[in-house]
Amino acid sequence: MNVFAASPVPVASILWQPSAGSWVLTVVCKATFLLRPGESPLAPDQEAPTPHDAAWEDAPSRSLQSASDLAPAKPRADVVLVGFAFAPGKAPARSLLARLAVGDLDKSIEVWCDRIFSQDGTLHEGPPFAQMPLVYERAAGGPGSWNPAGVSAGSRNAYGQIAVPNLQPPGLLVSDPSKAIEPTGFGPIAPTWPSRVEKLGRHAAGWSHRDWSRRPLPAGLDPAYFNIAPPDQQLPSLREDERLVLENLHPEHPRLVTQLPGLRPTATLEGRRGGARPVPMRCDTLWIDTARGRCALTWRGQIALEHPEEHGRVVVSLEPPQAARGEAERSVPPPSSGLVAPRPPSTSQTQLPGLRSEHAPVLPWKTEERGADSAPHSSPPSGGLPFRAPAGDLGALMAGSVARWSPPSSPAGPLEQAPAAPPPPAMAPLGSRALWGTNDGPPAMTVGQKFGAAESATRASLPAPAEDDRPSRARASPPRPAADDIVELLWFDPAALPRVRARWSDLILELDFEELDPRHDLPADDAATAKDRHDVLGVLTDGSPIEPGGVPQALLASIGDRRRFTPPLVLVTGEARFPFDEVEALKATVAVVAPLAGPDKQLKDALDSIGELLKSPYLQSSTGVVDRLNQQLKELLAQSSRSLPAGQIEAHTERLLLEQRRYQTRRVLGDAWIRALLAAGGQGALPLYLPKALEHRLPLMTSLKVRVLAEAHLRQDQIEPSRYALKALALGRVFTADELRPARSSD
Repeated sequence: MNVFAASPVPVASILWQPSAGSWVLTVVCKATFLLRPGESPLAPDQEAPTPHDAAWEDAPSRSLQSASDLAPAKPRADVVLVGFAFAPGKAPARSLLARLAVGDLDKSIEVWCDRIFSQDGTLHEGPPFAQMPLVYERAAGGPGSWNPAGVSAGSRNAYGQIAVPNLQPPGLLVSDPSKAIEPTGFGPIAPTWPSRVEKLGRHAAGWSHRDWSRRPLPAGLDPAYFNIAPPDQQLPSLREDERLVLENLHPEHPRLVTQLPGLRPTATLEGRRGGARPVPMRCDTLWIDTARGRCALTWRGQIALEHPEEHGRVVVSLEPPQAARGEAERSVPPPSSGLVAPRPPSTSQTQLPGLRSEHAPVLPWKTEERGADSAPHSSPPSGGLPFRAPAGDLGALMAGSVARWSPPSSPAGPLEQAPAAPPPPAMAPLGSRALWGTNDGPPAMTVGQKFGAAESATRASLPAPAEDDRPSRARASPPRPAADDIVELLWFDPAALPRVRARWSDLILELDFEELDPRHDLPADDAATAKDRHDVLGVLTDGSPIEPGGVPQALLASIGDRRRFTPPLVLVTGEARFPFDEVEALKATVAVVAPLAGPDKQLKDALDSIGELLKSPYLQSSTGVVDRLNQQLKELLAQSSRSLPAGQIEAHTERLLLEQRRYQTRRVLGDAWIRALLAAGGQGALPLYLPKALEHRLPLMTSLKVRVLAEAHLRQDQIEPSRYALKALALGRVFTADELRPARSSD
């Protein structure tokens, strides 16, 4: 049986045996969303279902970094959160309260800075924190507890100190090292930890946490073993449009309130007699990753098979958001009537009329059928694990949702099927045609093109904003730079980050949800510095740059109705030239020419005269005079008998000036700046002012293709030909992949 995805949402499957001689295929579908205020949209890059559990640093003694999505079914729905707690406003905090609320779940954890008890019993606090990992290693626990990875109570280090957990239940006053602290956490429970192992009972000794699907499940297995969330984070069911509240669990939003968009997968079983039949899919896992700004919903559906090599296929597609669904759709499990993705009839058995095969148990544990209203949602105890879910819930789920074959009685009648659900409200922009296309018309678009077309249609259907409204995301989100452009961050001004984040707020929000790339991002030891660099490099690479010729328009656009002006921030690209200081250039020419003067009296007299002039402070501001002297000296050398080949003097002086970093400087905008000239496409060059502290960090090159985050100003120096100027806030070097390739022997 093959499983295919007919939408961007990835799928997986696992084949297992509820008992000897019976086979079930569980279909798993996982949709990833970006955590954003208001509504969390489907992420452009979807993450596949996780095949295996993975511990931090691959150490079996550590807590889980990710949990396997390939469970047969779950009696309750899991809500799991991993990542960091973040101090509000990024201001380091001594402690904070991290809160997670989803549906009927509302849980808080008090997060503290590092603390220790010294040998004399005094409590000492470490420095405040901007973010804290939410891992079980920072909660109470240790050997003998349900959190074996946690901090052991009363355990002293080599200095006789006792560490206090960073994570603790809210409202707990820690003043005595002997005070017991309950373990707590938002993350997944490892299958080898006591609270899950105990669900295996007498089967624990022969159980394989990784290869359980390769043998029949033992009779009497507690299905709660397959739930990965702490018991107080398990719900009877999950909606596709759940509302999430995250407090101090997002780097930019101290209180993030968002709603999932209501997307739902539909699975269809094809290739069996009787035609295509639906496979019920149940949402049973919500995974939240605060470090990456993402969450994911996982659905599961089961198909009973005649044998493990049975032919057929399951096609999983994605429904658009629908209007609010009734409570019946949240049932655990869905009613068994009408769930008809049937098993082919067995030729070796005769079934009496009226005996329906879906009444036969699928799992080795006792099952019972009940609707949503009969599934109590009692608040789980706050005291934590161990916790035992009511036995049989998974069996009830399986009995109600496994897709089977119902052989018709003789004479054969029509197959039973569920009553047709009322059609969803018309949503043309996000309908199935807009998202997935049809079989008629021009060739089918790619998935990405379909999503883009659907998004454009959705935007077109919205009312036009008022002129003074903030630009919509469609206009504000800039295109990425050319594919062959590569940007290296050379420098940025940390003090400018608040303005940069405000100016490119939409892009910064996307960058917050971007996965960290160890090839480009700094380690998280200094979280604030790492994020600053990540944001600036992201704006340089993903922002929409203008050429210097577009600066006047940016200046005009920054003037409001009340005729007030603040230099706007712009992202400009072009060729930056670094002219040398005129007096220093003359000195370098004198240094190169003097050894060549020899007996040439005219050249020697010129060198002596220039030497005297260089002692005068007034020559520094007479750039035109200096340039003429420099040119005259070169002409005299060319006329002498000791002349060098054309261009050699310039090459020598240029290298000398580069090595000594003798760039032009200007005192404007309250400081001394390196003066560069930025131009592109034959347009007039704009003065670009760079901090003088960069003179030893710039590449030894007289020109450089750059991308600059800058303040756009009016002319700052009256002798400048341009009426505009740029004050750099960040500088990136631009090059292409060809420049990274090894040079050919002829180059």
